[in-house]
Amino acid sequence: MEVIVMLMTIVFIVLAVALLSVRSVWWRLLPKSIPKEYRISAVEQWLSILPMLFVHYIINIIVAPFVIWTGKNTTNFVGEVSQLHDQKYMDEGASGVWRYRATDVKCLDGYNNYEDGLYGEPSGKHSARCNGNERTFWSQFKWLLRNPANKLKRTSDKYACFVNDCRLVHWGKDKLSDKTASEDTKGWYFVCAVNTITGKEYYCYRSVKNAGEGKVKQSFVGFKIKPEHDNEVQDDDDLDKAFSVRLPFKTSID
Repeated sequence: MEVIVMLMTIVFIVLAVALLSVRSVWWRLLPKSIPKEYRISAVEQWLSILPMLFVHYIINIIVAPFVIWTGKNTTNFVGEVSQLHDQKYMDEGASGVWRYRATDVKCLDGYNNYEDGLYGEPSGKHSARCNGNERTFWSQFKWLLRNPANKLKRTSDKYACFVNDCRLVHWGKDKLSDKTASEDTKGWYFVCAVNTITGKEYYCYRSVKNAGEGKVKQSFVGFKIKPEHDNEVQDDDDLDKAFSVRLPFKTSID
């Protein structure tokens, strides 16, 4: 399923690039309560980033095996080496122990998973998803496909918004969640973050809808900034809000 979602995302990006010349159509798809100039600027930014990400996604598929083959047990940027998985995910089949693993080959470094490494989340969610076999080649490969060019995206201001340095303005809901069926957390928001040092602007649009039977539909495009970030200071392991695209597939409330 993860591979199918990734391939469909790539197809979506290709279509976006193909429609770059008709971007005037795209901004009209955003809610009309958002000022026109913000909608146009957001779409122009997203469509300028998508071609570059498409190239990195293709490279990611090619280099992922080499990232895995040259991976070593090491320490991530916040000093984490290993930890026990959450009991919730151990009950669902996680192996029990997370270990940070990444390649130290310089030309492959941008395709590491910056925080979680090759074995998935420290919580054990990915481990549970693959029945405790997160250390197999195939499980690591699927993880890299789910998080393409992760370090590259999270450490560059081209692909990530460092929100602590920004002031925010937003339209729509103050908060959304795909973790509950409550209608109070459904709807959409559009956020513009302006870096107070460089003046660069970053945009995101998110929509979450109940889809029935314990499922939600969530769509997302832009940088992972939220309205509440305007009143928060992010921790060292969460400074960057990377660019992402999420298509509105039905997913279980989790």
